[in-house]
Amino acid sequence: MSLDNLLGQVELRDKARVKKDINDTINLVGGVLPKIGTLIQNDGTEHRQITLSGTFQIIFRGQTYNIPLEIFVPSFYPHHPPKVYLRPTSNMIVGKNHRHAGSDGMVYLPILNSWSESKSIVELLRIMTEVFSECPPLYTKPPNYDPATYYGS
Repeated sequence: MSLDNLLGQVELRDKARVKKDINDTINLVGGVLPKIGTLIQNDGTEHRQITLSGTFQIIFRGQTYNIPLEIFVPSFYPHHPPKVYLRPTSNMIVGKNHRHAGSDGMVYLPILNSWSESKSIVELLRIMTEVFSECPPLYTKPPNYDPATYYGS
């Protein structure tokens, strides 16, 4: 399905800007594709949104790693920041007490708190690459992994 068709399926305040930023992101990263996703809020409400799903690369200690993620683009983007979630594969876990990633995979970075319409998904991904290359958010799942024990639930 074309990007224009996807954009037509959701409410967006600035479709032209969303289209530009998605195309810029695909050109930069290459490992993400747009689709329609459902973001479920903590209160149970659901929002159909454009998402970018796939991977971006980090380099940690000379090794390249592909970090799976999903970026939800809100209807008021770029006035509101995207929500970013790490999507670990079945053999991965989110690092315990990671400074920029919750145990649910939600990404927390200062750029998201100080978001303005002059910022973009490309800028966000560049910062994520830099930050996560210093301290990766995902790790190989250890043997006998138990989330309750690992995260202290």
